Amino acid sequence: MYSIGPVIVLAAAGEARPGLEHWPVYIAALGAQFAADYFIQAPYQRFVNDVPFSLAARFLSSAFVVDVALAPIGLLVAFVAVDHPVALTFVLPLIGLLVIFARERQVRIDHALELSHAYRGTALLLGDVVEADDAYTGSHSRDVVTLVLEVSDRLQLNARDRRDAEFAALLHDIGKIRVPAEIINKPGKLDDHEWAVMKQHTIEGERIVRVCDAFSAMTTDRAYRKARSAQEALTELRRCTGTDFDPAVVEALAEAVAAGI
Repeated sequence: MYSIGPVIVLAAAGEARPGLEHWPVYIAALGAQFAADYFIQAPYQRFVNDVPFSLAARFLSSAFVVDVALAPIGLLVAFVAVDHPVALTFVLPLIGLLVIFARERQVRIDHALELSHAYRGTALLLGDVVEADDAYTGSHSRDVVTLVLEVSDRLQLNARDRRDAEFAALLHDIGKIRVPAEIINKPGKLDDHEWAVMKQHTIEGERIVRVCDAFSAMTTDRAYRKARSAQEALTELRRCTGTDFDPAVVEALAEAVAAGI
């Protein structure tokens, strides 16, 4: 389907013998390929994966750079193949490699999307937990998510930063699950002690989320290192308790890991 644009342009240009003198046609064909690629991919990413059109354009730009680099090779082969059709066989290994790379890239994209959906589902579930305790906080968090995504799109954040901002918005009040319901739902003004407890919800939320993020990061393969084992990660978390992490949350995570989550 990515050849639709170039085929239309080349067909409109007629059956002239390939040559460098037709370079405007070739540039137009490449531009038509980019246009067709965008108008095929961008609506899909927008309505299936909720990726803004502007962000899709930035994603596709890297693929366009690869296409620009490969285009001269294809053009050179076309020039030679007019008189020597057997020359087409010399590009078959390259085509095979491109097929393999394309499949590997698609697998990485699919895995990334699955992981993103899993993260988002977990964050939404935690938001529902907050809403079960306090309907206002739950609806407030969802309103904040909407605003954060709008701001992220206007700032043209990349996909990773946009996702992180969304998760932060979903979880920014998660610490309220540690605040007693009688304080959250108190109809009158809070006294000094109750206000002190309420103000702790941001710190409690940080303690709940940082630990889990650090554990996941340490036990996941990265481009620059292999994943650590669960026990190695827990050892590191325990080493940093009291300074970076809350000891109680670290031990709660350790119990969850031991239970086989």
